[in-house]
Amino acid sequence: MFLCSAWKYPHPSEKTRERKRMLRAVAVSGHSMYPVLQEGDVALVRTKAHNPQPGDIIVYRESTRGFLVVHRIERVTAAGCITRGDANAAPDPQPVARGQIIGKVCFVISCLRWLVKHCRKRGGK
Repeated sequence: MFLCSAWKYPHPSEKTRERKRMLRAVAVSGHSMYPVLQEGDVALVRTKAHNPQPGDIIVYRESTRGFLVVHRIERVTAAGCITRGDANAAPDPQPVARGQIIGKVCFVISCLRWLVKHCRKRGGK
């Protein structure tokens, strides 16, 4: 909180707007990435295209139901990325195609966990 109140934001410019589009915040739910990511953490995702590598934590759109998934890449094959949650025993059933990848997690904000949980309990009110 102190850093936020003390930080001076630059006047919006083309460069600043471009930087903002490159990052996306994703609230984490579920326990599949425990202990790295926990329920209520906020993951900052770099949406700029990157070359997926084993060990990267990525956010992708699940192909059948369309929701976002945050998992780690185990290996990259011709069919796509094989992903798995750190707390899961087995990899995800379907390879993740490059077109499904939203971006790579570059930073995790854990101190907001309590706030996100509180807002979910109260239905966002």
